[in-house]
Amino acid sequence: PLRALHFADLSILHNRDFLWLWAAGGMSNASRWMETGVLGWLILELTDSPWYVALVGVSRSAPLLAFGLFAGLMADRTNRWAVMLCTQSVNALVCGVLVVLLLFGTIQPWHVLLVAFILGCGTILDMPSRRSLIYDLVGPQQVVSAMSLETVNNTVGKFLGPLIGGLMIEMTGFAGVYLLLMAVYLLALGFILQVKINLPGPPGTAQPIWQSLLTGLQYSLQNRVVLGVLCITVLMNALAFSYAQILPVVARDHLQVGPGLMGLLASADGLG
Repeated sequence: PLRALHFADLSILHNRDFLWLWAAGGMSNASRWMETGVLGWLILELTDSPWYVALVGVSRSAPLLAFGLFAGLMADRTNRWAVMLCTQSVNALVCGVLVVLLLFGTIQPWHVLLVAFILGCGTILDMPSRRSLIYDLVGPQQVVSAMSLETVNNTVGKFLGPLIGGLMIEMTGFAGVYLLLMAVYLLALGFILQVKINLPGPPGTAQPIWQSLLTGLQYSLQNRVVLGVLCITVLMNALAFSYAQILPVVARDHLQVGPGLMGLLASADGLG
């Protein structure tokens, strides 16, 4: 975070609308990292199966694979502000449903897999919409500073989210964690409602979706720098970062520790 701040012009924080959006992004990032460990530990408690823990990770990531190519196009062609409101509302609703299922003791593994999938859909819609909206708010002159602060958000969330989630499981149980997550999503929703911006409608001569998608793929394949970055990103997400999904199994079955120390283990990546 300190290195990212080195590239940020902090005068951007005087932009009231960006500040609200940045705060909402911080809530979303912390919640996303909290969900990863909490869902994994929940399914492990329900099934005692590392295979199901892996399936939760697959369910969480499947929307990125299935719809990732279209998410950017949707952010370009729809009201980004409205998309963010919808994703935060759905996330809060899903957490509320989980709280009810947990309190009544009717939670089933398929519920957890479905929740992971829905939250994954929210992530793939929220991220490009938020980052496009950041550009709309600050313009090209301050976009580097804005994205540096966005990196700070993500890193701090990667540290605090798992740590708080693990400690909350030990102190309040899973119902308490999801009550907290629901409250955080509602808080993010309130922050987004404070953002005031008039977004232009999509251009009347916009390309058809499939044509835009094909144009983007052709450019990516022909530009060696972009292609190289994409290949590294795919390899890292498939073979490196996915370790986070299986940390509950490592913590409980191999290190013989509880969810609190599992959260500390997961947060070490963000601290590093």
